Amino acid sequence: MNQTSENALIQKINEIPQFKQKSQEWLSQRMLYLTSSDAASAMGINPYSKPEELLFKKCGIAVPFSGNVATRHGEKYEDEAIEKYCKAFGMKNYEFGLIPYEKVRRENPIESYKFLAGSPDGLAVPLNNPTEEPILLEVKCPYRRKPVRGCCPDYYYPQVQLNMLICDVKRAHFIEYLPFAEASESLTVTAYEIDHAYLSKWIPVLQKFWGEVMDYRDNGSITEHKNYSKWSERMRKAKAKLQEEKERDDADQNYMLGSDSD
Repeated sequence: MNQTSENALIQKINEIPQFKQKSQEWLSQRMLYLTSSDAASAMGINPYSKPEELLFKKCGIAVPFSGNVATRHGEKYEDEAIEKYCKAFGMKNYEFGLIPYEKVRRENPIESYKFLAGSPDGLAVPLNNPTEEPILLEVKCPYRRKPVRGCCPDYYYPQVQLNMLICDVKRAHFIEYLPFAEASESLTVTAYEIDHAYLSKWIPVLQKFWGEVMDYRDNGSITEHKNYSKWSERMRKAKAKLQEEKERDDADQNYMLGSDSD
């Protein structure tokens, strides 16, 4: 992403072809891998998305999601959160797109992990020691949930651990930011180290899930899944609803343009 740095790992990851997060190319690339943000769903610990929903999503039967008030809030304040963090800790952050495990040059790569990829919110290095091993950043700006100091919600923890593994770093900062809180309460930072025991326990679960995805893809048999009709109908209804909303927005915009010309 055209970022220069004297840090060896930053430069190594910067050499990997990447796309801007949320771009169409980035979204298409994500279909090739099981990404760290989907890990909790595959593990069955995400209260907002179950394994079966993710299975259908990875097989092209995805219920469209255009965001909600909570996700838009998070996206709006993420950059501000990183800016506050860097100022408070004397860090410089480097942003990246999707990073596949298999593309990061490392000692003793594990062949069976090549299905993993992740999009960290950044890799940060100290301003006074830019060659130090980077710290992986994962940022959340909760809309209603109140952060608990020293605690990362269970459904975000796999994302933090997998992104450390993928990026070949040993430390992470889980950052939560409340933009409207008192200054002393607005930024919560929890430090983590890579937990190889945790990863060794859960990666086989992720491998099994991804194997199921690939079986359905290779055989073209997702239509034979017992719940195919349910998910395809949900997708159809969601697409129809989005189309109705778009047409309504277009009509409102045309009306406003017509009013302006009077």
